[in-house]
Amino acid sequence: MTATIPPRITPLASALAAALAVLAVPASAGAAPDWTPATTLTGHGNPSLGFAGGEQTESHTELLSLDPLRTRIVVTSSRPGEETRTQIEISTTTAGFPVDSKIAVAPSGQAVLVWREVQRAGGNGTPSRFHVRYRTPAGDWEADRVVLSDALETDTTGPSLTPAIGRDGTAAVVIDHHETDDPGEAVHDQRTDVVVHPAGGDWESPFRLSTPNRSSNGSDIGVDAAGNITATYAERYSESGGRGTAIMRRRSASNKVWTTPEDLTQSAPNNKGFAPNLDVAPDGRAVIALQRDAIAVAATRDSASSQFGPLTRVSPEGAVATARASGLAPDGTAYAAYEVTSGAPTHVGIVRAAPGGSFSAPRRISPTGMEATQADIAFAGPDAVIGWTGHSTSAGTDVVQGTRWAASSAAPDAFHDLDSNDGSSLAQAVGDGEGSAAVVWASGLDTHVAAFDAGGPTARSADVPQTATAGQSATLRGSFADRWSPLAGDPTWDFGDGASASGAEVGHAWAAAGDYTVTLRSADTLGNASERRFAVHVDAAAAGAPAAPPAQPQAAPQSAPTVTLKAPRCPRKLSKAACKRFLVKPSTWKQVRGTTTGAERVTLTVKRKGAKTTKVSAAVKAGKWVAKLKGLKPGGTTTITAQALGAGGQKSKPVARKLRLRR
Repeated sequence: MTATIPPRITPLASALAAALAVLAVPASAGAAPDWTPATTLTGHGNPSLGFAGGEQTESHTELLSLDPLRTRIVVTSSRPGEETRTQIEISTTTAGFPVDSKIAVAPSGQAVLVWREVQRAGGNGTPSRFHVRYRTPAGDWEADRVVLSDALETDTTGPSLTPAIGRDGTAAVVIDHHETDDPGEAVHDQRTDVVVHPAGGDWESPFRLSTPNRSSNGSDIGVDAAGNITATYAERYSESGGRGTAIMRRRSASNKVWTTPEDLTQSAPNNKGFAPNLDVAPDGRAVIALQRDAIAVAATRDSASSQFGPLTRVSPEGAVATARASGLAPDGTAYAAYEVTSGAPTHVGIVRAAPGGSFSAPRRISPTGMEATQADIAFAGPDAVIGWTGHSTSAGTDVVQGTRWAASSAAPDAFHDLDSNDGSSLAQAVGDGEGSAAVVWASGLDTHVAAFDAGGPTARSADVPQTATAGQSATLRGSFADRWSPLAGDPTWDFGDGASASGAEVGHAWAAAGDYTVTLRSADTLGNASERRFAVHVDAAAAGAPAAPPAQPQAAPQSAPTVTLKAPRCPRKLSKAACKRFLVKPSTWKQVRGTTTGAERVTLTVKRKGAKTTKVSAAVKAGKWVAKLKGLKPGGTTTITAQALGAGGQKSKPVARKLRLRR
């Protein structure tokens, strides 16, 4: 966003504009980071998110019908305060139905999408085809490309698809999938292949990473800013006891040649190494965390060409543990998360290491009694944000939790409860590139997102004249939006002459000639703030022109309320299949509830095509509300929208859920 430039600019104003151009950019003006309430994307299965330049790109799978089975993969993009736009729809065909989509987005906006097409069942198994698509810097998606095909899919673990993309646009996708068994082979094998799309190039032929007849799984991949690629996976070296070792291979951007396999854990002949988790920084530094025998270990490297340091224990002494996630902060600080599974109270823990330093002592970040966890690490600016799902033995249900380890803090924050719902599975933790990070999980057919919001609102537009005349009113316009939290009110203006105002459009007259800095500010309800600054040159008034009245400061705007709309929870006794059926019944949604701040009541609007729109009002008690809905019927799409109303007439940002109700 830039200031509007009038047709005629004085030489002094032009010089000022050049000298003060750095002022017309967003700037942090204080922050009060915290977790936001979870939002639900109804009907969004298997979610995958990426961010670039303030834009969110999401891929998800939608279940259209069960008999016949029909699915659809949808890729959307959105910016704060704008409508979501559909970029791609991949529908079921007579050949098969799409599932398992994953997306990776580069800061420059390039992206890579991978998905699996399950072909119609027949014979002894379910054949699969693996597709990729690439988004160019201009935002155009290249044609669909089938890169691998499996004539038979009988894997017990199922295929795994992991995309990555570097800052230069080099994309790589690593796929664990079916390997045809040799005659008489007793244990089924998987193989690991990688396919690369160089920056400015086209998809290359797939390259096999794993050794034939040494089953591989758990692959991960990363690409640095120069296009160098690092891949890792676990490879079984003996079918007796399922013994395996962790392997790493690298490809240089200069010669596009993959190195020979590097055995990271040297497990043969009696030990085990598996479940590697990799993160690669733009400068080529990397961290890897994995399980070696019964402990979690991790190592770092200093550049794309250097070797990893020794694998060191990161889990507590005397505990059986496995690595769950790794991550590199922008300053190079390495993090590794693990799960203690036995030998000590079960829990999720984490360690970190400054660049060139050793890993810290293990720190528990979850309650004890956490089992069967999934975890991921992302970054809100320099701070690590860790999300995990698992079964809580104390609560007797699956939970979703998260925490932050601030770069400036010696210890992580206390854990934060994000959700409690049987069947919840973690999709990812992902930074938005603007100071916040989101934890994404799925339950049933829905996706849920909660953010650790540490970034201020985004400036959507600004129209500030670079020149004005003393005593004459000028019009200034500006607007903000926030992806994660409601705005605290209208934007505020500081005109640089001691006067201020609030509003999306204001008028102001500077009384005296001179050079002024206009500051436009906005904050969200957490207190995270942003500002933009503009240089304005004010010329002297013509002789005889009336003087401008003294500027009068305006009162600060009242904060806008916030509201959440929660999905009903399945009874604990229901199976996952029964839970899915329960969540699409009209009777399930006859009563809805949520939370609110700064509001006296909440209005619910129910819309369905071909039916009369209804509205219900709910009172607020102790920050909570409950409403009963009538007339819900199956068929089509029903949209329930909640909006909170404050005592002064302020309205919250609407929160909506789209439902496909069935009998």
